[in-house]
Amino acid sequence: MAIIRDIGRLNKISRTLVKHGFGAFIDGISSHFPSISKPTKEEIREGELSKQERRAIRVRKVIEDLGPTFIKLGQLMSTRPDLVPDEWIKEFEKLQDEVPPFSYEEAKEIIESELGRPLKDVFKIIDRKPIAAGSLAQVHKAELKDGTTVAIKVQRPEIQKIVAADIRLMYEFAKSAEKHLRISELYDPVGIISEFEYTMMRELDFLNEAANTEKLHKYFDDNPNVQISKIYSKYTSKRVLVEEFIYGTPLSKLIEEKKLDVQRGKLIVKNLVDAYMKQIFDFRFVQVDPHSGNLIVKEDNTIGIIDLGMCTKITSRTIEHFSALFLGMMQKDVSSIVREFKIMGIVTEETKIPLYERDLSDLIDTYADKPLKDINWGNLMDELFQLSYRHKMRAPTEFMNLGRAIMFLEKSARILDPDFNFMDHAENYMSSFIEKMASPQELAKQLISNIQGFVRLTRDLPSRLNYLLTRLEEGNLTVQIKDKDSEEHLLMRQKAANRIGFSLLISSMIISSTLILFLEQPSFFGFPQYSLIGYILAGLFGIVFLRWIIETIRI
Repeated sequence: MAIIRDIGRLNKISRTLVKHGFGAFIDGISSHFPSISKPTKEEIREGELSKQERRAIRVRKVIEDLGPTFIKLGQLMSTRPDLVPDEWIKEFEKLQDEVPPFSYEEAKEIIESELGRPLKDVFKIIDRKPIAAGSLAQVHKAELKDGTTVAIKVQRPEIQKIVAADIRLMYEFAKSAEKHLRISELYDPVGIISEFEYTMMRELDFLNEAANTEKLHKYFDDNPNVQISKIYSKYTSKRVLVEEFIYGTPLSKLIEEKKLDVQRGKLIVKNLVDAYMKQIFDFRFVQVDPHSGNLIVKEDNTIGIIDLGMCTKITSRTIEHFSALFLGMMQKDVSSIVREFKIMGIVTEETKIPLYERDLSDLIDTYADKPLKDINWGNLMDELFQLSYRHKMRAPTEFMNLGRAIMFLEKSARILDPDFNFMDHAENYMSSFIEKMASPQELAKQLISNIQGFVRLTRDLPSRLNYLLTRLEEGNLTVQIKDKDSEEHLLMRQKAANRIGFSLLISSMIISSTLILFLEQPSFFGFPQYSLIGYILAGLFGIVFLRWIIETIRI
């Protein structure tokens, strides 16, 4: 069990929470963690004094004290305005991934262990001092035997064990939150930790980063304005990554120095925005955590993209939703934005649609008199996600990943070239994507996919229907319903049950008529008579059923 296995780490987390004024939280979950040691009077006193600071600041300090895994979780949450209040996001954005490097001797031991041979057999030179150090790994500059300059990314010693232990405890805290906190019904703490675990495990597997890098290297192979490192696969493993070294200046340094001349700034922005728009709209495979530290600007303004551990596929459907939302914002059309959110399924039972529409209308009105080129789209999207958070809506992870990339691009473009019209540029890619999706080839693909889905449904439906009817006959069919303790809801459930029964009857008639379609039977004007009767009856019942639903809605 995680609690017994990780008792030392659990007590460290407990003491840290008490130290920063969250002793009440520990008291609330102590029944779930009977092994937690009691805080000392001095720790309690220190915690009471810390309460003078805002809660968001105290949460950020807890995360900083607890180290790499929690810092990564905080950084992830800073990109989820649909889950975290704006005040907390601003604090989480201050979380730094920079930590002191581990020793060269440890790095050498890990590299040699992963390569299965001495360093001198592979590298001519390797810098003892790392050029970058993060919470999960550090990077050394080196030369291969043939003189090629490379970057060696080496995973921190024992980091996988540390992360695994922390995630086990995060699951325990999440389970406790589900039992004790009402808000957990909406935000699914266990689901959030599960998503975080998936992200961390992929980031800790350098073979995954190598595969992502090779894929984008292939996509951008003929693009002179973007450079993706070549991966040296025979020297790469789960804990060591060897890739081509990209010379240049980190974008973060260019932004910090503010010394770019206007013309160069314009060229950099165009190349940067094109690089990510192509990932989204052309390749549908995008780096989901872009930031100015993992972008290198070369002397000829080529954009080098590094640190590709976190990439994801973007489905056409997600891009369609995103494009529709952007068009809705451009047209300042509240109803189309709400309609798209409903289609996406991010509206929850807790969301009060009329109130959301009112607040969304107020938000859009603040931008109503501004020309499109003057609207800060990054801020508008941020406010839109914050509004969704306040109205208890939750966007899919894939959608938020896409939103994160777009917001980063727009904000970076504004810093480097204040005159850059981001929406004009984005609209060109959106229009091309929409035209492509409407092409005969794409429509044919969608049609084939729909036909395959229908065939699978036709094949599987009889067995599923038979299962439901058998359970119904045996009295074992259970429908889970959230009780609202009112006669109105009871009546609604009865109507729903009647509709389900009627739907099953119509479905049975259609399936039965289809199953006997190819059996020998009398014909009526060339049509199988019994199947035709079944289809006609199903159609009549369907009309009656539809009319009944419409009348119910009117009532």
